[in-house]
Amino acid sequence: MVNSHEQVLVKRRLKRNEMLDFFRQIAPSIVTMETCGSAHY
Repeated sequence: MVNSHEQVLVKRRLKRNEMLDFFRQIAPSIVTMETCGSAHY
């Protein structure tokens, strides 16, 4: 999560079972996820 000045506020690695609880606790936001190049195959 970044603020309006693009400073990182939250950078976490989440396991699949932790994601829903994490996102329920924060304000609505835009989420980006990093994957490897072959993740879509």
